[in-house]
This record gives sequence, C-alpha cells and structure tokens, in this order.
Amino acid sequence: MTSEAISIEPNMYKAIALKHGLRLWIKHGIKANTRWTVTNMLQTVGKFTGKSYKRSKQGQEEALADIIAVIEDWKQHETTV
Repeated sequence: MTSEAISIEPNMYKAIALKHGLRLWIKHGIKANTRWTVTNMLQTVGKFTGKSYKRSKQGQEEALADIIAVIEDWKQHETTV
C-alpha cells in the first residue's frame, strides 16, 4: 500500500479549517476549539475577504459563504496555473 502526501498552502489550510469551524458553530453550536471564539473566526474571515462581519446569525452565514467563495476561487486558480 502506498500513500501520497499532498501539499497545501498554509493559508488555504487555514481557510478550509475556518470554513469547517464556522459550519460546525452555525449548524450545531459547537466550537471547534475553546480559543476559537465566534469573534475570532469572523475576524479571521475578514482578513481573507477584507470585510467585517457582525456576530449575528446573518453575519456568520455571510462569513461562511464568503470563505467558501475564497476557497473555490483558490481551487479554480490552482487548477488553471
């Protein structure tokens, strides 16, 4: 059995982890990490998008949609390079 290691850019990894953490919080109310507060997650998404997000449910869902768009854009760019 062979396994291949994949290489991923650190910022891409952070964005993917952020996406899953936000989704976990929005759907189930569970924080992925005790230090990963909703405010911290929203501020980190803001660093990727250049926008600021409110802590409201609507702000959280907007941040999730935006980080998904950022990831999809990276994936598309990665395949065309």
